[in-house]
Formats: sequence, C-alpha cells, structure tokens
Amino acid sequence: GVPGAGLYKSDDAGDSWTLLPSTTGPNFRYIQKVVVTQSSTVLVSTRESLNEGGQAGIYRSTDGGANWTLVITGRSGDIEIASNGDIYANRNFTQSSSIIKSTDDGVSWDDVTPTGGNTPRRIEMAIAPSQSSVSNETVIYAVAQDNSSSREVAWLRRSNDGGAIWSDLDIPNYREQNCSLSTQDFTRWLAFYDLILAVKPDDPDVFTLGGINVLRSTDGGSNTEEVSYWTFEGNPCDDFVHADQHEAVFRPGFPNEAIFG
Repeated sequence: GVPGAGLYKSDDAGDSWTLLPSTTGPNFRYIQKVVVTQSSTVLVSTRESLNEGGQAGIYRSTDGGANWTLVITGRSGDIEIASNGDIYANRNFTQSSSIIKSTDDGVSWDDVTPTGGNTPRRIEMAIAPSQSSVSNETVIYAVAQDNSSSREVAWLRRSNDGGAIWSDLDIPNYREQNCSLSTQDFTRWLAFYDLILAVKPDDPDVFTLGGINVLRSTDGGSNTEEVSYWTFEGNPCDDFVHADQHEAVFRPGFPNEAIFG
C-alpha cells in the first residue's frame, strides 16, 4: 500500500544496490513480487500507481532489467516458480481473481483457476519444491481471500496435476485467547492483509499456512493444526510468535527449518 521508488538490483550478492532506470516510472511504483526464472528471466508483478497513471500487470525482462515487456495486464500479486520451470501467478487480485500458468518462461499464460465456490480476490500459492526422491513439482496449494467481504478466506485448495484439477481443503478456524475455536477463519477475517503458504521441501504433504498465527498440516491438508499464538499473556494457546504472517521461507538444505515474516 506504500509506493516505492522502483526495482533495485545487486551484482555483488547484496553488498551494493543500484536503482534500475527502467523502473523509475509509475508502472513500477507498487511492485508486489519479483522472481527470476531458471533462464534468468525476471518477472515483476505490479498494481497501478494511484493518481499517477501507469499500467498494472506482470512485466518480463530478459536483459537483467534494462528493458521490460508487459505480458499480463491487470493488478497482479503472487508469482511462484515450480522446479520444472512452470510459473504460476495471481492476476487481477481486486475482483474475480484468477490463477494463470506459463510453461514457456512467462511469454504466454493459461487460466488454471479452480472453479466453484466463492469468488476469490487475493490468492497466495505454494508449490512443492520436489527435493525428495519423488517428483512433486505439480503439487500446488492455493488460498484465496473472499472478494465479496474483502476479509474472509474464500477457499483453501490443492492440485496434484499442475492446476488442471483442484480439491477443496477445510478452512481452519481461529482460536480465541481462551484457546476455544471461534467462528472466524484462521486470518480472523483479515485475509487481505495476512495470508501465506509454504510447502516443506522434502514432503509435498507438509505445508505451513499463515494467518494471524502459524498453522501446519502433515497430511496434505486433511487436518491442520495451529502451532503458534500471537500473545503470551494469560494462558497462551501455543508457542509465542507475533501476529500476522506475511512470508514463510524454508532454509535451503535444511527442510526442518523455516523463517516467518
């Protein structure tokens, strides 16, 4: 929600940074995510710059950010890359949002949005990293904010075939400070703000789900349990981790260690 200056680039592993001149205009004021594909293509998702014009969408660069091509129009959010090179993105996350997929390094895209259920708005995705003995790069989890309320979770779903077929998973409920389950979902109706997914690198059936607190499933989403709680006052329901989960990253090479933002 706060405008930036554009996209910065480092050529020395983060010791120094340079603002890319190609990104100083209104098209890049609100960057939502940046990813780099296996062929060094850079993809950036954006939304429009308020009161400045600009074109929202997914921008693609094949020359390190010197030049950009707008490959998808409309407000865009999450972008995820599977280990086989397939790319998934959230397009038009303000209304009737969709999941789109590219199998050609971001040049062209197909719609693989789950059908049925409530209309999604913001969508967060996570792909099994396929670091186990079995290829799992087509296992995808997706969680969506409900477009009608702008706060509730619309659905939580899983696909085993790269987005062709999706199955519904139960949406966990939030626990009150007395540790009883409430009628609110795990984001406490703040899905527009705190919503994140990550899959354990060596097991496609283990994933973390972030809302107010951190949740975890070990059976592909059939059951989900809360593993952290936002306050340590009174009678804490779980180990203390501050409220509102925005990011989840497993440490490379250490599948039992993760960092949450």
